[in-house]
Amino acid sequence: MNKGSGTRFAKAAALVGAGALGATILTGVAFAADDTPSTGPGAAASERGPMGHGGPGRFGGFGGPGGREMLHGEATVENPDGGTEQVRTVRGEVTEVSDTSITVRASDGFTQTFAINGDTEVRVGRGDSSSIADVAVGYQAMVAGVVSGDTATARMVGAMTPEDAAEMEQRMAERRAEMDQRDQSEAPTTEG
Repeated sequence: MNKGSGTRFAKAAALVGAGALGATILTGVAFAADDTPSTGPGAAASERGPMGHGGPGRFGGFGGPGGREMLHGEATVENPDGGTEQVRTVRGEVTEVSDTSITVRASDGFTQTFAINGDTEVRVGRGDSSSIADVAVGYQAMVAGVVSGDTATARMVGAMTPEDAAEMEQRMAERRAEMDQRDQSEAPTTEG
């Protein structure tokens, strides 16, 4: 995949699902290294900016603004040749994995199998580029790929062990609590 098409794909897939998911969804940063807060499902929309917790520029969770809640989505995007392609993204538990495919089940039960090929970029944990052999059943994963007919081919796979995912969720919950506390202390007061 050339750099231009990869960049376009990353931008397009970043928009799949819950609005602007942010480019981190496909760089491996969202899964592997981003400790910044994201919006929790119980937070009121009025407490969040239009782009997630705290407004634009505060990307967090599994894929940026809204990405923590994003389970799966699809978008039609323009490819480098001026045509279009379907981009599908799924976040959930790895239920099957081999050298040639990965199946991910979202928490709402949606399941997608993606073909794996030589162009698929894989990142496991905080590591740089990995291989699909480093991914195991039970891992948490975010997979994004192109759909053609009945086949979805993964372009990017971000995965982490259940333990690492739980640790990251704990850190994120702590950060969200800190952000909420800070937001409350900085809230303007109204005098009447």
